[in-house]
Amino acid sequence: FNTFEFSMSWDAYVNDQLLGTGKVSHGAILGHDGSVWAAQSTGGPWAITDGPAFVAHFDAQHNGKYTIGGSEYTFIRRQNPPSDTPQFVSLKLGSAAGGSAVKCGKCFVVGCYVNPEGSTTYNPGNCEAAVFKLAEYLIEQAF
Repeated sequence: FNTFEFSMSWDAYVNDQLLGTGKVSHGAILGHDGSVWAAQSTGGPWAITDGPAFVAHFDAQHNGKYTIGGSEYTFIRRQNPPSDTPQFVSLKLGSAAGGSAVKCGKCFVVGCYVNPEGSTTYNPGNCEAAVFKLAEYLIEQAF
């Protein structure tokens, strides 16, 4: 009787399930205290020093500016339970960038996109879909 146990590192979740979709240029998993479990961008590590403030704004249902990874995003919309979807926010940064964040049981999944000037590679709907897919999986796994 063989037992096989598979576990992925948090970095692998970000790299494979967010950046690897081609729909997210910056991805992170944060703890409920704002600690960074993993953060990457298509250009390498994504430096997040503002995780606790981001989480505090999210939990306070802040409808103004959100800062993550040093960039200030404008709040667009929020979904709160008890709907059939997890709590999330959609964010915008200028005309070519934005992101989504979903609160899971033990963590936050954050995905952002930044289009190079003149490019339309990334878009809000695809970014949100990638973030939700990972968040739903982590929720199913009790994270």
